Amino acid sequence: MIRNCTQKFCPNGKPVGSTWKRNNCSTCECKAVDFMSCREKTCSDFDQKCPLKYIEWDSDHCCRKCNQPVNNCAVENYTDIITVGNCRSATPVDIANCTGQCTSTSRYVKNILHTDCRCCVPNVPKEPNETVVLDVQMLCTNGTIYTHKLTKITSCNCSSK
Repeated sequence: MIRNCTQKFCPNGKPVGSTWKRNNCSTCECKAVDFMSCREKTCSDFDQKCPLKYIEWDSDHCCRKCNQPVNNCAVENYTDIITVGNCRSATPVDIANCTGQCTSTSRYVKNILHTDCRCCVPNVPKEPNETVVLDVQMLCTNGTIYTHKLTKITSCNCSSK
C-alpha cells in the first residue's frame, strides 16, 4: 500500500497559511509547502537633519518621520488707504500685517485631549521704543482733517492666545 505524504509546514517550520513579522519592517507568510513570501514596508524619505526631539516612529517602529513644526509666520508689508469711521488717509500708508502658518496640535495624553491652536499674531512690544507709531493725516467726509496715530506691526510670532 502506497501512502501519500503531504507536508504541512514551510521549511522554517511555520504552518501553511501562517504569517509572522520577520522584523519591524517585513511580514512573511507561508503560502504553500516550500513557498514562503515576505513583504518589505517602504518608508518615505527621512530628513537626516531633523532635530532629535521631532523624530517619531510609525506604529510598526519601522519608519521614522520628522514632525518638526512648520511655522512661517512673518510680517507682510503693504501700502493701502486706511479708513477710520468717516475718514480716510490723505495718501496711501505703509502698513503691515502678520501672515503665515503656525503649527496647531490636538493629541490625547492619558485619555485627555490636549489642544494647542496657534495663530500668527503681532508681537506685543516689551519696551516703548520697540513700537513704531505712524502719524497719518486723515481727511473726513465732513471736511475736517486730523492726525491719526497708527501703531505699525513690526514683528509676528505663533501664539496660542
